[in-house]
Amino acid sequence: MRKERVRRFSALFENAYFRRLFVSYAVTTALIACLCGAVLYDRAGRAAHEELERQSRSKLLGVQEHLENTYPNVFKNAFVSNLLSAVDKPGRDAFSVYYEEYGQNVYQMYHLAAHLKTIVSGRPEAENVTVYFKNTNFMVDKHAFFPKEEHTPGAELIQRLQKDEIPTNRWLQRNVYYGEGVYDRLMTFVYSFPERAKGGEIQGYMLIDIRADRFRDILSGLAGDSGEKFVMLSVKDGYMTGSDHVTETDFTRVLNVRERGAGSGDKGVSLLPASEGNGDWAYASIRPKGMVAPASAQMQRNVVFVCLGVIALGVLIAYYLSLKSYKPVQTMLLRLKERDNGLLPNQQRNEFLALDLVLNGLYSTIQQLSQQVDGNMLHALLNGRLSEDEMPKQVPVKAGYVVAAVRMENGGARELVPALQSGSPITQLVAEKDAHEITILYFSDETGTLRERIREELERLLPSLAGDRGYAAGMGGLVQTREDIAKSNEQAASALKYTFLLGMNRVFDSEELGLRCDIPQIDYEPFERALRAGNSEAAKQFIADFLEKIEGRPVPLETAELSLAQLTMIMSKVMIDINTKERIFPDVLPYQRASQGTFAETVALICEQSMQIAGHIGRHLLPHAQHEVIAGLMRYIDAHLHEDISLDQLAGMAGLSTQYLSRQFKEIAGISFIEYLTNVRMERAGGLLQNSRSSVTEIASAVGYSNAQYFCARFKSKFGVTPMQYRNLFKAEGDRTAHAGRG
Repeated sequence: MRKERVRRFSALFENAYFRRLFVSYAVTTALIACLCGAVLYDRAGRAAHEELERQSRSKLLGVQEHLENTYPNVFKNAFVSNLLSAVDKPGRDAFSVYYEEYGQNVYQMYHLAAHLKTIVSGRPEAENVTVYFKNTNFMVDKHAFFPKEEHTPGAELIQRLQKDEIPTNRWLQRNVYYGEGVYDRLMTFVYSFPERAKGGEIQGYMLIDIRADRFRDILSGLAGDSGEKFVMLSVKDGYMTGSDHVTETDFTRVLNVRERGAGSGDKGVSLLPASEGNGDWAYASIRPKGMVAPASAQMQRNVVFVCLGVIALGVLIAYYLSLKSYKPVQTMLLRLKERDNGLLPNQQRNEFLALDLVLNGLYSTIQQLSQQVDGNMLHALLNGRLSEDEMPKQVPVKAGYVVAAVRMENGGARELVPALQSGSPITQLVAEKDAHEITILYFSDETGTLRERIREELERLLPSLAGDRGYAAGMGGLVQTREDIAKSNEQAASALKYTFLLGMNRVFDSEELGLRCDIPQIDYEPFERALRAGNSEAAKQFIADFLEKIEGRPVPLETAELSLAQLTMIMSKVMIDINTKERIFPDVLPYQRASQGTFAETVALICEQSMQIAGHIGRHLLPHAQHEVIAGLMRYIDAHLHEDISLDQLAGMAGLSTQYLSRQFKEIAGISFIEYLTNVRMERAGGLLQNSRSSVTEIASAVGYSNAQYFCARFKSKFGVTPMQYRNLFKAEGDRTAHAGRG
């Protein structure tokens, strides 16, 4: 029995086809095992290094958070708690109240100096804490308070802060000279009150001074006993400080990593760049060599042993597979020959060559079907309809992704695809939406400048490819996961819609468009009054001013569309009100036919429609006596706002009863006499607040209010703010516009 098995085994290996099959399986298994082993061996080392890198980065983020927020907030909170005990006005900023009520109180200054001394004594590493009050030009520290003079140690720093030469709420390194060759190197943290991020005029500063040599103790305390060293590097002047035992060699290693990047070859140094931190300081950690080698070496030895075992097992599996697959292959070829349709050659030296020929034909068919499926899957991916296990294989798991939507005004978008793909060094997939629009998915491991490179590429290629045809492209934001690709696609589509407001032949960046947050204050009542009064010129001028306000500011698309809707709704309202009395307008309302291809074209159509509406009213309604009377009274009101105007007075002028005039005025103007008079006075007052320097009392008198307090109450009821707040609001808006113009 045993001899029979040996004979059958030998007969198998005498067959050339079986030998080739076995050798191919065995070699393939060995190669795969070796390749996987090499990859795992390398990844084992990388995994250990990456884990240490993540831990170091996490520690650096903790160091950054402690130094830039937690630690200085101890001093700030202690200082503010003292202010809160001195003032008791809930809802207001403590420093502002202290600044206004106690800023010139000498006793409070002494009390504050004593409190600062208590704060410093509780933190032995702190050199001093200084508070500067802008209104009195006083500086208070733990020793005393004194007017700011040129010889004061903090005077130069305060001057630079007031000139915005130094940013606040961050550390800075400075040398303080005391005279006679004596100076200190300090690390100073500057707080501004109120914070710059909250707006408002700066009222004072708080300076937290730490001696540079004691700052090392703070970093050493954060390092603990792990043997890891921390380094803090100033991006502006190159100054570096570190925890204990940091040497000049360590500083040099940190500088090399910062200059050459993370791939500099020094795996013992982790760097948190300034761009990811505060903006002025970078942080680095230096790990001891013993933290890297042991875990990596053990994992690599395990990988070697596993690979050897896999190779041995693979040889046995190769024999088993060869034995089980050889005879079925022969049977399959026999059946293929019986159903031969010309694919198989007449003579075959190897069964597997014949099988390969058949499989190639099947592969070509599958490839065509696969391309169709990939296109459908890409559309589903862009619209967020795929789960993680359904993602297309062409889209990598870890990368940065950006979606761009390209539109051709006169069609031919599909013709751009080959040129865009051949002219782009960035990996991309293209989904054809229709003849006018395509969607491009870009992805790359280099995410730092990915959006800038994509924008430069689109601005370079599209004008030449589009030729005389109008084009536009919308760029979405950078996302880091495949699940968020749909978000970038939505942003690209939203950015592309800005062609309505800004026109064609440009690339729209969703991040830049997100900065368009200006919402102009537009009062639509004059427009409605002009229509109802049949004043075509006034309506035309209002629309011209409206167009200038929208196009001259960074207005969001939604705001522009809402403003257009407001105009069309006012026109529709006027038409409906007039038709209820006398049917002179068609059934189609303006908002049903106002939308055009661009914002300017839509405004032009609205202007044309408003002129038609005002013309109809002027021709059909104004000739009536009551409209002439009311229009004359309106003109009288506009010209005599500074006087005491009453309905009885107007009724006497018109020769009508007060009740009849009141009813006719509301019917024609759409609002009561009191509402009309108040609105006109408030509009005149708003214009005077914006364009004159007159006091509130003078403006109140100019628009017919003898009582300034009553005027202020009516003004706030109309606009939601007091007259002075209204003036300051427009003054601040003008300052921002002027600043933007200079920038």
